[in-house]
Amino acid sequence: MMGKFPKLEFFGILLFIVSLFVVVFTEQASATICDFEKSPVEFVFEEWRSDVTLDHSKSSAEIGQLSMGLGGKDFLEKINKQADDSKIKLNRFNTEGLTHGPAGAHVKLSYNEKKVTDKSYCVYIKKAVLGFGFQKMLVYVSRQYAKNSCRYGVILDHEYEHVKRSNDVLTRFIPPLEKLNDFVKTTPIRNGVDNEAIQQNLLDEFLVKIREIVSKFDHELSVENGKLDTIERYRYETTLCPKSKS
Repeated sequence: MMGKFPKLEFFGILLFIVSLFVVVFTEQASATICDFEKSPVEFVFEEWRSDVTLDHSKSSAEIGQLSMGLGGKDFLEKINKQADDSKIKLNRFNTEGLTHGPAGAHVKLSYNEKKVTDKSYCVYIKKAVLGFGFQKMLVYVSRQYAKNSCRYGVILDHEYEHVKRSNDVLTRFIPPLEKLNDFVKTTPIRNGVDNEAIQQNLLDEFLVKIREIVSKFDHELSVENGKLDTIERYRYETTLCPKSKS
């Protein structure tokens, strides 16, 4: 089972922003007031990948409780619906494995500014740093299965497939994230009376672009991992280990 993580108001995954926060309207740069060329703008993209940390210390009940805090209730509703649709009698469902791989982002902007009058500033993005990916990847397998058992191997293979699919989705979204370089470098100089407000306006515009990409990433991540967490897949996996050898 792939853990589903709580959505923040911003864009569905964890987001850490380093910048000033002042909500004030700012105007577009005036060609006459801010009539100067920008210095070269720097864009840095950091791709985050994490090694897998394997946890074999928890019982199925403990893993099940952990999954409830990561969207497990919705997951069980999906499995029960699949069982009903397939006319499969589901006596009980134990959570024997879980993958917890929260994605995260880090955004930091620095600015160049020029005071053109006593009450007017020209501001543009000098450097943008965007980090995105998986900061950790935790895999849980129930301790009721010995590491040399057939069932342990089946569960571990299932969870590692979640890890692979998550990393594959991340790989597909690296190019559009790197392309935000074009947006940063073509964002025009902005003019206004409040320097901090102009910076916030520039940050907000950048975050809108990130949100558009990350919301698609979040959706595709859910879809790809959902293909693995189906009642048909679980039924098949239960046939791989004879009970006497599990």
